[in-house]
Amino acid sequence: MRAQFSLGSLAASTAPGYSTAFPLTQNPISEGGAWANGGIDPPRTNVQTDGVHAFGTMSSFDGTNYPDSVALLTSTYPANQWVQGVIYNSGALSGLEVELLLRGTAGTTSFPYYELDWVYSSQELNLVINNGPDNSFTILATVTTNVNLSDSIVLYGQMVGTVITAKCGSNTVLTYDTAGDSVKLSSGTPGMGFWNETGSSANSTKFGLRSFSAGVI
Repeated sequence: MRAQFSLGSLAASTAPGYSTAFPLTQNPISEGGAWANGGIDPPRTNVQTDGVHAFGTMSSFDGTNYPDSVALLTSTYPANQWVQGVIYNSGALSGLEVELLLRGTAGTTSFPYYELDWVYSSQELNLVINNGPDNSFTILATVTTNVNLSDSIVLYGQMVGTVITAKCGSNTVLTYDTAGDSVKLSSGTPGMGFWNETGSSANSTKFGLRSFSAGVI
């Protein structure tokens, strides 16, 4: 039985599923061992929390190495899974992104996952597959309609079989079938990530997640 955080308090669950409103101040996030952080496989970096929201530790991009701040749940999930996050936006600016992850695997030499990448500056969604090796990824789709990254907006993603679906608020903004892709991920766990190429680590706190939850379909 794994203890899980739920809206700032502890609850117990025997089924795969997790919910947290980030009640602790941690760098990197752990919540009792619930999370594996990207810092174990550089250039990826860790996710942190301040008792109110989760955000990244990344501060800049050198144009070559992709140091996304990512964290994956450590529980075992079946392939059909969902993930949800509530936006924290306190003066977000260009260069900040929030990511919801599906079918991720945390490793010291490989860190693959599907990434729903919500970009603040362009108010768009990019669906990305991180292939595992450092700096190896493919943008599978980009959506520029029905995306609103205001504070408290609910972001949602799911993967059932080969189909990924993403929602922003009440709008379904993406449905994508991975069946024809040359690289596919068939297993893994949900997670979250953040991007900050503003050059200032302080800006990371301006765009993050108020809460996170994940479960099984």
